[in-house]
Amino acid sequence: MGEGIGLSSDIYIAEGAPGLYNGAVNSWYGEFDLGPAFTFGPLSLTPMAGIAFDWGAKHVTALNAPQLYTILNTDKIYIESWLWTLLYSPFKEQAAPNQIHTRDWILYKLSGTLSIGPQFELWANLKHKSIMGVYNKAGLTAMPIGGHIEIAYGTGNSLGLFVGYDANKDGRDARGGNAAVGRFTFVHNF
Repeated sequence: MGEGIGLSSDIYIAEGAPGLYNGAVNSWYGEFDLGPAFTFGPLSLTPMAGIAFDWGAKHVTALNAPQLYTILNTDKIYIESWLWTLLYSPFKEQAAPNQIHTRDWILYKLSGTLSIGPQFELWANLKHKSIMGVYNKAGLTAMPIGGHIEIAYGTGNSLGLFVGYDANKDGRDARGGNAAVGRFTFVHNF
């Protein structure tokens, strides 16, 4: 869009993703986010807003705004931080609590293709009035901590692997006592 200003978007679909519609886990969750990207040398700031859908139930489920993605990319260090707000309350049939989420990692570049470092995440419910007219409980719901490995290959491609431990008891209890967490991510920059 101009010197140091771009346009960013992301789209993803997940089966059985978090979020509730009339008390049932979403069957096919989809999200579309859009926003400007501002670049200042090695620093990139991308504020975004988005919308989430349950394609199986054919309903909008959440407004994903505001969001802020911050990236610092130097010769040896890569830092990425996500800050999301997920607002389910604008949709009356939605039963999920509003949430805030942060995902942060710092990687040391071992080579041009391999980076490694720690990752920290946090999920928390925000207090709001539910469809039943009562206030949902606010507070921390998950706090995964672990390691992140990133492999860059080809032009604009990377594979990321996060493996960790949920340090929050509520997060472990929500997964039947399982403390292990993980994520495999493929990213392509056009």
